[in-house]
Amino acid sequence: MQFGPYVRRLRVAQGITLRELARQLDVSPTYISQIEQGNFAPPAEERVVRMAQILGLHPDELLARA
Repeated sequence: MQFGPYVRRLRVAQGITLRELARQLDVSPTYISQIEQGNFAPPAEERVVRMAQILGLHPDELLARA
């Protein structure tokens, strides 16, 4: 599974809204939506690490998908 859809699946499974994830990452919800749809490449490493923390993953797991 590609990075974006994987992040979306995890986010939805944990009940985290798009807006909440965007707020915690200090980005726009539109940016997160575009990543989840596969329209944008995965974000920079620091942001992927933070995303993993928010989603309760080990950072290496999400970095490997990025």
